[in-house]
Amino acid sequence: MASRLQLLQHFVTKYRHILLGASAVGVFTIKLAPHIAPQWYYPTVYQLWDQDGPVQLPRHHGNLSQEVSGKFGVKDVGKFKVFPVYGFYDPFSAGLSWLPGGAILGVPSYFLNTTKEDVQNKQITVSGKLLDATSEEGKQFCDSLLFSDSARKFAIGRELALVKSNAALYLATLPPVCLAGTYAGILYSKQLLGLFQIPFRFRVALNVLGGVIGLAVYYLLSDTMEHYFDHKADKMCAKLGREYAQGGMEFYDKLLLRNQALRVLLGKEGQKMYTPYGNVRPKSMFFMKHPQLTDRRRKVAEIHYFDFA
Repeated sequence: MASRLQLLQHFVTKYRHILLGASAVGVFTIKLAPHIAPQWYYPTVYQLWDQDGPVQLPRHHGNLSQEVSGKFGVKDVGKFKVFPVYGFYDPFSAGLSWLPGGAILGVPSYFLNTTKEDVQNKQITVSGKLLDATSEEGKQFCDSLLFSDSARKFAIGRELALVKSNAALYLATLPPVCLAGTYAGILYSKQLLGLFQIPFRFRVALNVLGGVIGLAVYYLLSDTMEHYFDHKADKMCAKLGREYAQGGMEFYDKLLLRNQALRVLLGKEGQKMYTPYGNVRPKSMFFMKHPQLTDRRRKVAEIHYFDFA
């Protein structure tokens, strides 16, 4: 067993630069791949369908998206496709505006609701059970699925701001940078401390330890970048005008209201997923991919009250 490990180490040492380069290119490609041709991939997977086929975006909603696109200086409407998605996903975006594939924005099906009747006439199931729209939590949940045009415009603008800031490219660049940094850190640590002559099993343990540290640094930096771009997108959109700032406050109020209702409707599982305020509980106390909804709402409110007072 030891001889096999030593042969593997010899192979890795001999071709380490080739392996490092191939790994860096590989992880970069994997991270960026969904954003190269988003208009082909995402509608195929997430498109909302009914009996007649793919559900098209209503004209009113299409006009809203064109209005917001104009605010961000998007001249080629074909480069930014908006389509309805099934389920209770939050609005999401993918792609890079300067690539031939452009960018997409998936808006949840509940964005198409315009009246309370639109929500109540649908058979909504939560955790496999039909929602009782007459209960307190049911009413709260139904109310959270109704958005004004201002909130819709903010949600569209927020995702378009993410696309314009090239967040996907920066986040795809981070893994190869961390990979190269981890390799360099392990290599120079061995050189500085003279650890190339220690027994083989200790060198393996050192490599594993360095890899774990590098992975932790990657997750911390990734979360930091996600927080930065989320807050930047909120700020860019809210600063478009008072209507957008008000829409942002309403948008996050609705998300918090929905999560508060789900916390009750899902029972113990809901208590694990959401806080009493409606924030999403992070899976780990050390890593949190996105900012808390209350924090995002507070920053948008600050722009509303101070910039447009």
